[in-house]
Amino acid sequence: MTAEGLRSEWQALCDEAHDLLTKNIEKLRQYQPTSKVNEYLRDWAIVLSVLSRDIVDSTCILLNAGQLRAANMISRPLADYEILLRYYVVQAMEVEQKSPGDETNIDEVHAATDWNSADFRMGKLLSIYDPSTWRPEFREKLEAIMTSNEKSPERKFAQMVAYLAEKEVGVRKLIDRYIWDAEYRYSNIRANWRMQSAFLHGDQIIITDVIEFDDEGKRTGNINERGSGDARTILFTGLLELSHFLASCEEVHGDSSGQSAFYGKTARAFMASKKTTT
Repeated sequence: MTAEGLRSEWQALCDEAHDLLTKNIEKLRQYQPTSKVNEYLRDWAIVLSVLSRDIVDSTCILLNAGQLRAANMISRPLADYEILLRYYVVQAMEVEQKSPGDETNIDEVHAATDWNSADFRMGKLLSIYDPSTWRPEFREKLEAIMTSNEKSPERKFAQMVAYLAEKEVGVRKLIDRYIWDAEYRYSNIRANWRMQSAFLHGDQIIITDVIEFDDEGKRTGNINERGSGDARTILFTGLLELSHFLASCEEVHGDSSGQSAFYGKTARAFMASKKTTT
């Protein structure tokens, strides 16, 4: 990162990510599902692609402004969306493999049950951006939904990651060497997601990123106002999640999303930037 913002090669990746998501959204819009399950997967992929584009654009804007902590926090949904869509795709595959062509078991497909949940129907009745307009009964119902243990975002995310780490290789019939790759990747995703969550919620673990302490644990009097992270790592992590998200979209619409080439460009840019700073 330069004093003016992101280096040109990283800004180019930001722009490419935006373009790839835009093209991917159009491919999903044009895609004609061959089953009800595929229709649910397509609709989820559209929703999450649009949101991912918003997050990528916002992350790049914040990094250009030197707002490292805010960029790190706001990029967390890229992991949420990547894991959610990958989970829906793999879990639907598992159901299909148990009873091929049988759509009577659609209630076992989580992409379908989550889409048709009471939460979704309630969302149509509310002004999502202005909770002050909600009637008391809606407030109470939504509070009950969101505070239930099963709806805990942390619980749900951890469960999906654990499922994918255990089952994705077998369900997708990948070769055995991907078992370690999957365990390693999902372990990294979980660890990074927890640290980003710590910033979002003001967890005590992030105190030392703001207040400086010496080796003896005493305050030095210095305050780090901008954050100790670096822009390339924050952006690389987010774009890596995005590339995996695009791969899941390919599973839905069956066409190339440009994911493979984008993944390679992102990895090469990150490795090149590390060499120039070592």
